[in-house]
Amino acid sequence: FFFFKQKTAYEISACLVGSEMCIRDRYMGFTKVMGAEVLYQSLVPALTELAIDKNWRIRLSSIEFMTFFARAIGQNFLNDKLSKILLDWLGDKVYTVREAAVSCVKDLTQILGGSWAEKNLVQKIYVFQNNPYYLYRMTTLFAIQAIAEYLSPQFIAQNVIPTICQMSKDKVANIRMNVGKTLKVLLPMAQDSQAQELGKRTLQLLLGDSDQDVKHVAKIVLDLSLIHI
Repeated sequence: FFFFKQKTAYEISACLVGSEMCIRDRYMGFTKVMGAEVLYQSLVPALTELAIDKNWRIRLSSIEFMTFFARAIGQNFLNDKLSKILLDWLGDKVYTVREAAVSCVKDLTQILGGSWAEKNLVQKIYVFQNNPYYLYRMTTLFAIQAIAEYLSPQFIAQNVIPTICQMSKDKVANIRMNVGKTLKVLLPMAQDSQAQELGKRTLQLLLGDSDQDVKHVAKIVLDLSLIHI
């Protein structure tokens, strides 16, 4: 136990590079011996270092710890330190890390439930919608698409759709196009006429967009919404 407590972020990172499977194999073994709570307290400081490691492959591999904690600890695992780590991953400069972080957000929502995500994750995801760099603003859209199926219809209608529709005014065409794609996912789930009408009005405005791809996506989604809603 004392040896494990002294384990450095460097040693853990070497393990991560060698095999991502060691998270499930080696540390699940430690969980049985030490208990999940003790293991959690032991690893968080190291994970804080790994999350900002210069080697993006280390940052990528360390993401698996988050779902490990979620399964081992439960709904109370996401403290302030881990929240910051998750946001760092979602805002990473390397797309592959951001993509894995979005996948992690989906896994966390699947493991801990939509209600948990509504209270603990969604507002954190919204932080990126105002980022000055459009690639990070895309993170909000990708993450919402990933977890939408686990959120309640009421939450989607009252919280998510209004937020996504606001992003349709973005100056970057790729953002506006992905707003359309996100509404394609959200509108059938909303089960609320006002939210659905807001989404349709947003799509109609995008039909007049200066970008052809934005208009194309908006038309497809609007046509689908008229059929299925």
